[in-house]
Amino acid sequence: MILMCKQGYKETEIGCIPEDWRVVNLGEVLTESFEKAQVVREDRILTVKLRVKGVVKREYKDKDVKVSPNTTYYVRRKGQFIYGKQNLHKGALGIVPDSLDGYLSTRDVPAFDIDISLIDPYYLFYYFSRPEFYTWLENFADGTGSKRIHFYSIENLPLPLPPLPEQKKIAEILSTVDEEISTVDREIEHAERMKKGLLSKLLTEGIGHTEFKETEIGRIPKDWQVVKLGNVVEVVMGQSPPSEYYNTEGEGLPFMQGKNEFGAIYPNPSMYTSMYNKVSEVGDVLLSVRAPVGEVNISNMRIALGRGLAALRSRKEIDNFYLFYSFLSFLGDTLKNISGGSTFKSVTKEQIKSLLLPLPPLPEQKKIAEILSTVDEYIQTLREKKKHLEQVKKGLLNDLITGKRRVKVDAVSNI
Repeated sequence: MILMCKQGYKETEIGCIPEDWRVVNLGEVLTESFEKAQVVREDRILTVKLRVKGVVKREYKDKDVKVSPNTTYYVRRKGQFIYGKQNLHKGALGIVPDSLDGYLSTRDVPAFDIDISLIDPYYLFYYFSRPEFYTWLENFADGTGSKRIHFYSIENLPLPLPPLPEQKKIAEILSTVDEEISTVDREIEHAERMKKGLLSKLLTEGIGHTEFKETEIGRIPKDWQVVKLGNVVEVVMGQSPPSEYYNTEGEGLPFMQGKNEFGAIYPNPSMYTSMYNKVSEVGDVLLSVRAPVGEVNISNMRIALGRGLAALRSRKEIDNFYLFYSFLSFLGDTLKNISGGSTFKSVTKEQIKSLLLPLPPLPEQKKIAEILSTVDEYIQTLREKKKHLEQVKKGLLNDLITGKRRVKVDAVSNI
């Protein structure tokens, strides 16, 4: 195939790249390390599960562990490139940080010294981080059970090599985006912890109460009631129609069998059915009644219910969002604990109706739900921000690593 490279680019075996770039094989920049460990009693073993900005952290065993006397272990040094043979094509790779210098692993987590005179470690990391690269790596996995990717299978892999200063700038730009994503992740974690704390506090203590009473479900505000769920909601158990009525063309009603298409609050059904018997109405709390039991969403449309779901239809004395958050706080776990079945847990209509619920006056229910909804809206905003940043990173990865988009070494702002 003849390539038509634009001005300033040249044709290579990996496509058009900038004229001042070159192509090298992976084996030219990486050398596998075989430094064996002298294990006497116990030591710490490094594992690779997740990549976090190119640095392996948190996903290692930070306590002394017993090691097998019949296994050879290898020392992993700071700055080395490591990957998981069984999981490289899923993104299990990283650069060993200073804090993990001297950790051990088996040959299933090989380590490589990087020729830093040729390649920046994080440029190499980001080259491996492209989603399309993982897909391509599947071709090099061998074995019948747990497939592995051996270095000898990929050491002749050609990769584009910009001048070293440009590599560093590319890695710096991508690291900056990763730092922003990590910051948003921490904000989401903090908001989730705050929500969890509010769920526990608001659904047991309410808002501004000073007098409390003991009940069969614990201490609650004096003016709250304890009611059976069946006394305040209608329980509509799902019933699956024959599969020949299912479709994806939008004929009939959206159809859901279980919680697989639940969102954070509202579901996103993709299947339809032209025949249905049991339907959730807008505002119903959707409850998963078959494994996994106890998961909830709020119906934002009429949905045909399969047998894995039930709809809880609030009566006038209970707010549907208060009920939703009650399941997130404790009712979901209660239902899991009473579910029957040895291998496939499920619950009955009567078990659902028998759940005990602390019930504030309706205005307070609405206020509690409003507070928790505000936190959920904030969490959703953060998730959308993270999704946007991930899309930005994906575009930058493709453009910067292939040279489609050049960087000026003296200014990140000029990309």
